[in-house]
Amino acid sequence: MLTVLIFIAVLSVLVFAHELGHFFTARKLGVKAEEFGFGFPPRAFGFYKDVSGHWRHFWGNRSLEGFPPGQEPADTIYSLNWLPIGGFVKIKGENGEGKQDHDSFAAKSLWRRALILAAGVIMNIILAAALLSVGYMLGMPQALEDVGSHAQIKQAEVLVMEALPGSPAEKAGLKAGDVILALNDQAVSSHAGLQSLVTQNQGVATDLLIRGDSGEKHLEITPDIISGNR
Repeated sequence: MLTVLIFIAVLSVLVFAHELGHFFTARKLGVKAEEFGFGFPPRAFGFYKDVSGHWRHFWGNRSLEGFPPGQEPADTIYSLNWLPIGGFVKIKGENGEGKQDHDSFAAKSLWRRALILAAGVIMNIILAAALLSVGYMLGMPQALEDVGSHAQIKQAEVLVMEALPGSPAEKAGLKAGDVILALNDQAVSSHAGLQSLVTQNQGVATDLLIRGDSGEKHLEITPDIISGNR
């Protein structure tokens, strides 16, 4: 269930960013966005600024036509919809209507229409670049299999990504972010080397030298197999 919820959340962010790209670009190029919604219809709630400059709201999935005189939307209707997956934007003239209206998509030049259509993908690329930048600044996990010939290092390190709950590693006090330096005074420089040493010492109290937040320290751990994982 958690995986499904995470998938829906990620998909919602991607779709919302995509539609946001269309929305902002259309407005910037003089095309009216009749409605911008969070989630997919049916509509639960909507609000807009009328021709007099007053903000108004309404409930339900009513038609966007036939507002009382003086209460017609002057610009975009912003809505909250019942299916919380991404969002959508309804652009005036997107189906070819309103070619005589200056604020219609159909009335704009080819390059303007192309830019509005491409803006969704461009926004997704910008979002991906921003998220990766933030992630790497905060310290995203990185797997280093091979080191290039130009890299100067003293020794490859084995970084702990996670200590499984209830595992010997967790019981010994090993935490995510710790670096394993040696096992029974034998230097550890690769995941394969660590796995080999752990297998040799399965069921035996073993000395583990690690480097953590507070510096280097020794931990006593008894390697074991839990659900197929060492």
